[in-house]
Amino acid sequence: MGRWWLFVKEGFFLLRRNRTAWFITQCMMIAAVGVTGVLIEIAIHIDAIEAKVVQGFSLEAFLDVTADSAAVEEVGNRLSSIGLVEDVRYVSREEAAERFRESMGVDLLGTLNENPLPSSFRLSFLPTCAVETIDSLAEVISGLPSVDEVVYPKELIHLLGVVRTRVNSTGLAIAIVISVLAFVLTTVMLRLSIQSEKDKVQVMALLGASRTMIRIPFLLAGVILGVVGGIIAAIVVVGITALAQYYFQIDLYQGGASYFLMVAGGMVWGFLASGTAVVWGIRSV
Repeated sequence: MGRWWLFVKEGFFLLRRNRTAWFITQCMMIAAVGVTGVLIEIAIHIDAIEAKVVQGFSLEAFLDVTADSAAVEEVGNRLSSIGLVEDVRYVSREEAAERFRESMGVDLLGTLNENPLPSSFRLSFLPTCAVETIDSLAEVISGLPSVDEVVYPKELIHLLGVVRTRVNSTGLAIAIVISVLAFVLTTVMLRLSIQSEKDKVQVMALLGASRTMIRIPFLLAGVILGVVGGIIAAIVVVGITALAQYYFQIDLYQGGASYFLMVAGGMVWGFLASGTAVVWGIRSV
């Protein structure tokens, strides 16, 4: 146990030796883990955002004006049997005319002496209904007997799909670039530390220290960087998630698993970078 404590102290000593360079490396590590964490949170919660959008609009199926009560009842039953539909509400021709009068300020019956508006069914969807599914449902509903037209925010649905694809692809590219930069920077800084400790490494080797004992402090330095970077990045992501939940009024699950993975990922990240630097650097000493 005492030997490992000495290794940890030596790892911290390596980080303190060149504080400015290691501070820059630590910031890059925090940025890499933090950006990756934010992108993971977005990927996890984008469905919740879509679900809130889906709950905010409805699809309206307008019926043929010649449809009799039996045909209207048949359409209503067919619509109610659709699994992803949360609510089906019938809007009569009279109610449609009243809604038109309230919104437009025009009395159709008084102006035209007749009601040209058709009856309709207004559908709302369950939060589990994907936006891509609504297009398929609209096509199915438009094919039902006595259904004359289906109206829904098609452009918004397509926009949501494009935004999700762009966010995921762009976010993945940014995460890869920052991750590679952080990995390379950490590896280079650790190799420079090995070079600066060249005399000490050679003395340890002459005194009979194994390669493992020589390498452990440098490996721990990378692990310390990764763990600290993961913890700080997790705290930042918690704050960003809380702010998004407050401002957008979206219920975002803040489970501990994703934040633990950020810390663990930072640790693995630092270990791999330091391992690469040690294998690369010790051989050249």
